[in-house]
Amino acid sequence: MTDTNAKDDAMLRQTMYRYMTQELAEQLLENPEASKMESQVKEVSILYANICNYETLSEGMEPEAVVGLLNQYFETMVDAVFEHKGTLDKYIGAAIVAVFGSPLPLDDHAWKAVKTAVAMRDRLVHLNTQFASTNLPALQIGIGVNTARVGVGNISSSKRMEYTVVGDGVNLTVALERAAQEHQCDIILGEATYQYCADRIQVETLGSKLLSGRKQPITLYKLVGLS
Repeated sequence: MTDTNAKDDAMLRQTMYRYMTQELAEQLLENPEASKMESQVKEVSILYANICNYETLSEGMEPEAVVGLLNQYFETMVDAVFEHKGTLDKYIGAAIVAVFGSPLPLDDHAWKAVKTAVAMRDRLVHLNTQFASTNLPALQIGIGVNTARVGVGNISSSKRMEYTVVGDGVNLTVALERAAQEHQCDIILGEATYQYCADRIQVETLGSKLLSGRKQPITLYKLVGLS
């Protein structure tokens, strides 16, 4: 391998490590065909975590302080995603989208997504304690976790390509996070995720609700904790 190739390889690895665990990145590099980066439909679990009070707290803060706060928040929350073998799909404003089961298959992806949500809940307690010690405001988060068959692959224009997940299952995950805010709780699971993990979790059923943008009512499961 030439010095140029070695440098390019190192840069590629560092980039991939920002989106997934080092273990997953190395598996992809060793066997690129295994990831099937072309568009396909597959079952995955999606986690959408958003800072509920972001607009309110950022209104009274200097931009530099907001950036510093978000960097600390994203650092600890993405670590939770990686700890449970998830992949960072993207940031949307103050929200994190993570996928479990893509680009490589992942056993028990629904359970790993649920454990990530609980880890985020726990990490937020410690993070807010740190913020309080430096007079920074406390964060409130809402998390939706959903398991569904979605489209995964490269979505692109002539100038940019992005590997992501799309489809109704993704939209429902976002709707679940909004429902968490409306019900003043932090984690709501979709039906399929609940069914996969029912014997390992404690939930409170919030009933069947017609969420914004949906045509059919959805049963909401507030995650209380792990069994």
